[in-house]
Amino acid sequence: MKTKIYILIILSINNLTFSQIRKIIIVDESNSEKINEVKILSNSGVVIANTNANGEINLDISFLKKENVSEIETSHFLYETKKLNLNKLLDTIKLETKFNLLNEVVIKRRKEDKYYKTKAYFRSWRLSNNKLQNYAEGIKEVYIPFESSKSNKEYFVQYISYKDTLFSKNYIDISFGGDGYLFTKIYSEDYYNRYKKLYTLKKKTENQSDMLEDNSNVGYINYDENGQIIEINKKDVAENIKILGKTLNYKNYTYEKWKNTENRHLSMSRNTIIKDIKSKNKSLIIETVTEIYIEDEEYFSDEKPTKYKNIVNPDKSFYNTSFYDIYRIKYPLQKEIQNQLKNLKQNENSY
Repeated sequence: MKTKIYILIILSINNLTFSQIRKIIIVDESNSEKINEVKILSNSGVVIANTNANGEINLDISFLKKENVSEIETSHFLYETKKLNLNKLLDTIKLETKFNLLNEVVIKRRKEDKYYKTKAYFRSWRLSNNKLQNYAEGIKEVYIPFESSKSNKEYFVQYISYKDTLFSKNYIDISFGGDGYLFTKIYSEDYYNRYKKLYTLKKKTENQSDMLEDNSNVGYINYDENGQIIEINKKDVAENIKILGKTLNYKNYTYEKWKNTENRHLSMSRNTIIKDIKSKNKSLIIETVTEIYIEDEEYFSDEKPTKYKNIVNPDKSFYNTSFYDIYRIKYPLQKEIQNQLKNLKQNENSY
């Protein structure tokens, strides 16, 4: 009996020796709020972990060192990246919010103007088990009418797209909640005002409210000094949905920043859809991200661009300048996407 006990003790010690699991929490430096969906990258830019809804990750330090990972890096579109030495990891990591680099635009309307035009840079990508499969970026012009009875007009003036030619599409994609790839529509109203019947607001501070749906906290809203919405961060989560013999976990994150000038308009948005699909012998995580950055605006009548497309063809490109070089510097891509983009094939230019 004693021999068995000694063996168990030795095995336990060996497990502790060869496995060093560290639980780490990542929070906002300014308010200590926990940050979900922070990606943790290795030295080579490979995604090795994501924080959960409580901002937590579990890292196997001994395994990472065995794989020659000595340093990790955080990646989140709202926060500055931070490099961390594995030997000096703290239990809590604080991230600093990125500065707002979006343009300040102030113009006045003329009596004859029927529309105002916004010029936007957009990009969208799709990942399968953290491997980049599709990527597109471009410039669009959106003509927004002053009369609410009229509809927006959108024109894609340039775009470039890429795909992984080796990617096998022989899987069943569950379309619950939609895919979101290349959905770049720009709205005249913010997300909350478009869907406010679904939510109630609970005041948290003078300039912030929580968004509640069926008494569950699903996000927050920030206000400016005049009480107008300037920022919205919302999430939808559905778990353990059974469809066609598969189990689906679904997450949809919507982020918007708004410019409250005389002519209120979107400043920046990002939508992320994550579908974790599990079957008996397979697990597939599809992540789709679409970002929009408003470059500038000017009042306009009703004149179309000289050359444009009404939609983006995901299997073609359409451009006559290297616009992407400028915008990738102005709005840096997350490292894990930039590193993989060179592995994709550019689609034919049809300009």
